[in-house]
Amino acid sequence: MNIRTSVYIFFLTLFIPKICCSQIFSNGDERKIEVSGQVGWLLAGRNPGAKIINAPIYSLSAAYVRNPQVSYEINVNTFYSKIVFNGYQGKFDTTARYSQTYVMFGIVRAFNIDIKNFTPYLSTLIGFSSSTIKSNATAPQTQLAAGIMGGVKYDLTSRMGVKFQARIQAPLSGIGLGLSIGSGGPSVGIGSYSRTIQFDVSAGVFFKL
Repeated sequence: MNIRTSVYIFFLTLFIPKICCSQIFSNGDERKIEVSGQVGWLLAGRNPGAKIINAPIYSLSAAYVRNPQVSYEINVNTFYSKIVFNGYQGKFDTTARYSQTYVMFGIVRAFNIDIKNFTPYLSTLIGFSSSTIKSNATAPQTQLAAGIMGGVKYDLTSRMGVKFQARIQAPLSGIGLGLSIGSGGPSVGIGSYSRTIQFDVSAGVFFKL
């Protein structure tokens, strides 16, 4: 069983019973768990020497709502596509099936506005990415990943609503640690970079449990 299947089974076994029996897990109008499912479109970006074809992306998320402004969310998103490896001078390109899954943790900040039932939000993300090229000569590759996302929610009822969001995420190619000493004293910095930045937009529904 691969990591994608394991994570999806975890989400289903953990939250389907809560959706069916949500009154057990709520305390009046105060609902501490929020789950959502979304479908969107991914602009997959370009790897060095290869192009990932844009494709649909599927997301599941679960969040613990600390208060109306802050929540902690874990998100799993995946897509299935093809990758094209460039041949010499654009000739003899090679195409293979490709899939990629992100498992990301984020702190979501919601903002109060004067428009009823609308809630904009913004989140920074950290986690890891697992990518697979369907070829006998390659093995799945797992990397640290980071991203940022933002969107808006619209409450249809007190228990459910719809959401629209945009997200940027990328596998990190390396992490560096720097130490410097200056007139203001010592300082430490951590940096990283990515060769592939991926952007997606999506829409879906959410449930408050």
